[in-house]
Amino acid sequence: MLVTIKLNNILIFNTENEFSMKARMRTRRFLCNVTKSAGNQLVKAAILLGPNNSGKTNFVRIISCLKGILLNT
Repeated sequence: MLVTIKLNNILIFNTENEFSMKARMRTRRFLCNVTKSAGNQLVKAAILLGPNNSGKTNFVRIISCLKGILLNT
């Protein structure tokens, strides 16, 4: 399971960016979207939200590339 990914100097990401599926339990509003795995509280689903031309598609391409590497496809 991919919990955290840090991107730096790949495609359009020149500075370090981090995407994490760890739940921040500041609010208890969406408890149905949180699960426990190996002692961590993780969100079940997340959304990529941003303006046009901000790197959402490139982020998805990076995840797809990582999937290919991990699954040897």
